[in-house]
Amino acid sequence: MADIASAVMQDPERNIGQLRQLAKISEGSDGVERPKVRKLALLTQLAVYKDIIPDYRIRELTATEKAVKVSKEVKAQRRFEESLVHLYKGYVTQLHRFVVKAAREFKQTPQDKDKLSWAHLGEVAVQCIGELLVAHPHFNFRNELIADVVYAYVQPPFRVQHPNYTRIAMLGRKYIEQLFQIDVSGEYAKEAAECASKRIKRFGGGFAIDPSCLRPWLKLRLRSELDANPEDRRREEREAELRHREYERRKIMRKKKGSTAALLEAKRGAKLSKKQKKIAKEQKAVERDLMQAEAEVRLEERTKWHEKTLSAVFVTYFRILKQYVAVRSKCEQLLPAVLEGLA
Repeated sequence: MADIASAVMQDPERNIGQLRQLAKISEGSDGVERPKVRKLALLTQLAVYKDIIPDYRIRELTATEKAVKVSKEVKAQRRFEESLVHLYKGYVTQLHRFVVKAAREFKQTPQDKDKLSWAHLGEVAVQCIGELLVAHPHFNFRNELIADVVYAYVQPPFRVQHPNYTRIAMLGRKYIEQLFQIDVSGEYAKEAAECASKRIKRFGGGFAIDPSCLRPWLKLRLRSELDANPEDRRREEREAELRHREYERRKIMRKKKGSTAALLEAKRGAKLSKKQKKIAKEQKAVERDLMQAEAEVRLEERTKWHEKTLSAVFVTYFRILKQYVAVRSKCEQLLPAVLEGLA
């Protein structure tokens, strides 16, 4: 497995097909049924995909684009991207099956050795899903990864509190919270919140879930995100640095007033015609307007995502409160978590 991983990472375009062998080992279809070997195969694939996934989303080419003649380099790149998406989809599907199987094994019945092995395999599967989601949230199949992580922790109490399943639920909550923290635009948080809200609704409107399922929403960055977005802060810091440099330059020039350097600077400034000065002034105004427009677009987009996130969260909270009024005994354990979220 180490040799395969090393070969693929050294030359992905040529050796990516070798990942199929790792997929067979983790599936157990090559005759290997030992859980430890299957877990190692899953983790090996995780390391490879985290290394070779590009910094952009790969989309399917249209028929027109496929018909266009391209160079050998472009053809090779397209083949690699097509193979990557195909193999990655198979890996994500495999992880999904393991998570679902691990959860379904833990019903309200006594455990056995087979269930314990599935719990360990499901734990590794959730770890792989979460690592991929946090490392490459921009890449293909993000919705599928979010759905699997949400599935892992939005479960009824008897399953979440089971000694051998608790770790899986904890990992699911951990990676969703990490996704909230790295989310700049608010789009990922919106998708995760809507997915969790829909799944909670399936459990009788919410009263059949464990209270810990609501905890990740406490990590949502909604209160101060619109006022102080990381992108805006970085842009403001760059502008402040430029203003400081300009201030220092002018300060030095004032000290050198009357010196040769100051006279030369004055002469260079005097050489600019009125027309050139007017053009320079107009260019600065256009750049300033463009920066303001971009900031407004980003703010408008973040506002849209955050509104949808809040809608999904508060609809769930009020649905649970409604159930609490109707069937108090069944929702009593969820009330503290709901009130904490609303606060």
